[in-house]
Amino acid sequence: MPDLLRSAGGDAVARVGRLWGSALRAMHTHAVVAANPRPPRTLTRACVWATGQWPGVHEVIGDDGHAALRGWIADVRGPVKPVVVHGSPGMAHWTVAPDGSQAALLTGEDAGVADASYDTAWVLGELAEIFHFYPSAREGIVRLRQGFEEGYGALPDPDRIHIGIAFRLIQHAYDWHHYAGASPAEAGLLVRLAGTYLRTAPRRRGGQFL
Repeated sequence: MPDLLRSAGGDAVARVGRLWGSALRAMHTHAVVAANPRPPRTLTRACVWATGQWPGVHEVIGDDGHAALRGWIADVRGPVKPVVVHGSPGMAHWTVAPDGSQAALLTGEDAGVADASYDTAWVLGELAEIFHFYPSAREGIVRLRQGFEEGYGALPDPDRIHIGIAFRLIQHAYDWHHYAGASPAEAGLLVRLAGTYLRTAPRRRGGQFL
């Protein structure tokens, strides 16, 4: 995917985004058949930092930020219309042919049951992170996001996308710090970006969540 963003034209990148969105939409059409369905593993793991057990997050996002995130988590865990979700449908599980003509969304142990907005926010949060920290990729990321939204269709819970994006950013910060050796300062960059989304995104209009 990084090579495609650098070398392919905008139309090719948008096509990959459309494939990504349509693949995720197809997954969300599967019926929930389990009697006691479990949420995705990534959502369960977030309980640590979402309940204030990771020092430093609260001082960045404050009481209001934590409250917004906890409310969003509760809603995606117990939705009115539960669907089978991927759990972490980002680029690590999105394999693309070198020319962008074919792609596949790999599923695995992170899959679970939640609101569809959990997955779409995960993808948009990942794209937001790349957009802000890799300026040279911005044009490609915008086309990729546009394609993703075209392929998926109307996004679920559009008025709270900014909260879901903040969730994905903090979850990545937590994982990066605890499992991949990032320093508190490095992980803090993502937490601060999440705080910016929580404070400012509600005042933005459609298409400006990046």
